[in-house]
Amino acid sequence: MSGFELTPLDPGTMIRFLNEDEDNMKYFNINIAMKLPWNFIVKHIDRISDGSKKVLTKHPNFDFFIMEKYPLIDWNYYSNSSGYIPGVGPQYLSEHKNISIKFIEKYIDENPFFVWNLAFLLQNKNVTIEFLDKYVNSHCVHTRHFRNIAKNPNITIEFIEKNIINLVPSIERWIGVWDNLTTNENIKNQDILETLNSPGFKWTQQGLCRRTELPFQELIEIIDVAQNVIFLSYRKDLDLNF
Repeated sequence: MSGFELTPLDPGTMIRFLNEDEDNMKYFNINIAMKLPWNFIVKHIDRISDGSKKVLTKHPNFDFFIMEKYPLIDWNYYSNSSGYIPGVGPQYLSEHKNISIKFIEKYIDENPFFVWNLAFLLQNKNVTIEFLDKYVNSHCVHTRHFRNIAKNPNITIEFIEKNIINLVPSIERWIGVWDNLTTNENIKNQDILETLNSPGFKWTQQGLCRRTELPFQELIEIIDVAQNVIFLSYRKDLDLNF
């Protein structure tokens, strides 16, 4: 039986095959890994070659602390159907859905397993507001970091008031930050409307046009319609009679 023939089999059949003979683990690949229970992989991980271990990051239940046991593995590795893609690994791992705050905090300053892509880490849904509050001033030094923080699905109006308004040097440089904040779904319409004219808040009109949950009639009352005709035209609730 070849690795190619193994791929379409159900998990139970694959487990029986891999357990039949020590040599059968040589067929282990990403297609097989994705179908096997994570507890089976952990139990037999020492039978998996180092070259194959690096594909485990694709498993939906991958545990980042596995890296501590195998620090010499190239965890930066990333591939798809087209083959290995250099430089993508750190991005993929930094935005991985299974990464935990515990792991991030343990290695935030020096990560021996892979190079953080801070921009993608900051917008990871597992990165909490508490974490951002703790590290924003010490680790976020570029405008691009704040552009990605602004995409974080946990962002709040309180965080914006505390950590962004006081840091904005000029609206020209930070237009991307405020555009992402304006379209962030965790920011409520009411929060925007209540701070529309408040000092420091720079909600963008293009961003407001893209907030589909903001009723059209309310939207046209707070933006320059003539300047935003193109963005308004994409709205499903466009009223040509306004």
